Amino acid sequence: MRWRRRAAEREKRKAPPPAPPPDPFAVLRLQLRLGALAAQLRALDADPHPWARGRRQLAVQAAYDALLAEACRLADVEIAESAEGGSSLREAGLPVDEAERFREELALTERGWSW
Repeated sequence: MRWRRRAAEREKRKAPPPAPPPDPFAVLRLQLRLGALAAQLRALDADPHPWARGRRQLAVQAAYDALLAEACRLADVEIAESAEGGSSLREAGLPVDEAERFREELALTERGWSW
């Protein structure tokens, strides 16, 4: 029994220290960029006559998804990978599906993020 307890104590000592919290200014900068892209998406949706709306929405949505992934990494939120060979849709510059985006936004909001 003692050897088990001692082994468990040794394992605890071997565990790496927790990661330091992210830089608050980097978090704030990222939140501001997310807010700006979200506002741009809302403006595109509200504009009745935008030129090349589809392409602009895809570009802004892909940029938003990339920033969302960066925010998830800072906040230690798990990012889902796509099924095709494990490569991420974000790496290909493609928008992520709505359900995954909503899950990530909700997880960030639960951790106190706002934009």
